[in-house]
Amino acid sequence: MSFIEAISILDLEGEFTEQDLKRAYRKSTKENHPDIHGEETEEAMKKVNAAYELLKGYVGIRIVHEETETKNSEKRKVNPYEEEIRAFASKLEISYEQAINQYNTYRNVHSYEGSIIDYYNYIINTYYVHKDEIFSLFNQIQHYNGDIFYIIGIYEDNNKDKNISIVEWLKRKVKVKALADALGITIPFLNKIYKQDVMIGYDKEFHEYIDKLGNIILQEEQGIKQFKTILDEYITKKLDKKEDKRLFIDFLDYKMLTLKYNTDGEGILFKMFEIAKKEDSSISFYEYICSLMGEYDDEKKYSKK
Repeated sequence: MSFIEAISILDLEGEFTEQDLKRAYRKSTKENHPDIHGEETEEAMKKVNAAYELLKGYVGIRIVHEETETKNSEKRKVNPYEEEIRAFASKLEISYEQAINQYNTYRNVHSYEGSIIDYYNYIINTYYVHKDEIFSLFNQIQHYNGDIFYIIGIYEDNNKDKNISIVEWLKRKVKVKALADALGITIPFLNKIYKQDVMIGYDKEFHEYIDKLGNIILQEEQGIKQFKTILDEYITKKLDKKEDKRLFIDFLDYKMLTLKYNTDGEGILFKMFEIAKKEDSSISFYEYICSLMGEYDDEKKYSKK
């Protein structure tokens, strides 16, 4: 039986509801039921029942379709930017659901008020454009093959002002790790040395301290090998002379010079003066000492305090 035959038997129009179908079926049953009209209506009743079953299935399918369309429509209303989000997710190599969850997490943790589109434009333009360099640098610090959001999270947690880029921040981290590895100490121990000097009076940032420390050690080939010995000597002197306020980094610089020039105390100054005199033959030893202390002007006029 076709759809056209079925609606003709039950006297229905092309579009009808479930209630319309039930009413038409009851009416046709009264008109064709054998108990009422005799055996001659049996065939007609069979057709009524067949038509009802066929159209009941049709109505069920249509209801499911309409409900599905309604749900899809509601989803589109909730998230009108689905296509754009999927494009971002594809670029970042994450799923659509992960993209939604990542945005919601960031919004909750950082009280972010921007839209999801604003957020992913920020991620793409600020971080993703440097993806290869970011992963390369991070893998020099620790081996990790996760998504970029893990690295971004560490960066933003440790650099809330974002006064340097993530690439520059990672380069500093790589430099710290390289120095710690070369010296055979841990990064926390290196940080502890820095903090001890800060307590005494060092007023520069950690990355500047690391740069200076590295440059001092590289003055002499034995620098790296002698580092722990010099550190032990410094600690011993600090314990023996509690009034000694020298920074470790200054003590290290002094000890590296003694290794470089194979002399101590005043001998280092004379060695350095000899080198300076090669560049300016007119300079006297007194003028050189004053220059080291910053007591000269642009016309190279030196004076005692």
